[in-house]
Amino acid sequence: MTKRRAADAEPDPEAPAVTGDGAGHQIDDDGQRGTVTLWVLYWSLSVLFISGFGLDLWRGVSVRRSLVEQAEAAASAGANAVDADTFRLTGEVVIDPGLADDMARANLRAQGDADLVDSARITVDPATQEVAVTLEGDVDFTLVKVFLSGEAPLRVGVTARAAPRIGEGGP
Repeated sequence: MTKRRAADAEPDPEAPAVTGDGAGHQIDDDGQRGTVTLWVLYWSLSVLFISGFGLDLWRGVSVRRSLVEQAEAAASAGANAVDADTFRLTGEVVIDPGLADDMARANLRAQGDADLVDSARITVDPATQEVAVTLEGDVDFTLVKVFLSGEAPLRVGVTARAAPRIGEGGP
């Protein structure tokens, strides 16, 4: 009675086919080929979409922050447009509406991120002596644009208000 080695045994017709890859490794061919590739592709696209959404959201936050800074600076500049003649005669702080508008617009033009502003609205309320600056801008999608083609850009709008203050604060 001689024992046969496993390598000399007849293959089992019920077992899945086993082939070599040329490097001495055996590959089990049971219909699972490409599954890992599909999973990697799926998760790569998912990570790309989530990263793109995060990037676009961060860009929106960044543009909003920049618009807030610009609007606050312009409103503050406009609030400094006190009518000097009225103040000298009466001691009352009154904003000159035309000068306030001019100063606020000049401040907006002088700022470095003026290209982010799509529309600017400056209003001076004589009753409250308040200057309001409203800025709006669009944020275009970047990576998410691949998945959401045809979507309108993200619209960002901010409003800042300022009024002159005399005798407040200081050392």
